[in-house]
Amino acid sequence: MPDVASRLLMLAVMLRSLPGRTQFETFAAAALAEVPGVAEARVTALPLLDRPQLAAGWKRLDLVSGCETFGFVDLRLDDAAAFAPHAGDVQNLINLLAHEMERRATLACLQEAHEALARRHEDLERRMEEGEPAALAAAPASRARLSSV
Repeated sequence: MPDVASRLLMLAVMLRSLPGRTQFETFAAAALAEVPGVAEARVTALPLLDRPQLAAGWKRLDLVSGCETFGFVDLRLDDAAAFAPHAGDVQNLINLLAHEMERRATLACLQEAHEALARRHEDLERRMEEGEPAALAAAPASRARLSSV
């Protein structure tokens, strides 16, 4: 059976293939709960302003990438001594989870920008067909921008 660090690294790789936030949270929490010393794990992949208070025995790790927080991970430890040798590996995984959340947010922004650009291009094409002078003048630059995306 692979050691804890190897399993956590494998988790980070597998998370990229999970399609939605709920699957991401569930899968990550289940894997973190298998770390020695962790009795329970909860992953919240949303940047919540009002975070729930932690009960005794829980530890919170933020999903931070750059200067943005993408959520947090709560761990309930039942054996701090068993967890201690794996704390660095868990922190590395937390960093990888944050980077994955940042990647997803960036992709969503890029997709949204691409769709907005396509809508503007379609509008320009429509206005050109109608013979609008400003649209006819802007057409070459718009085509060049859209084809470069």
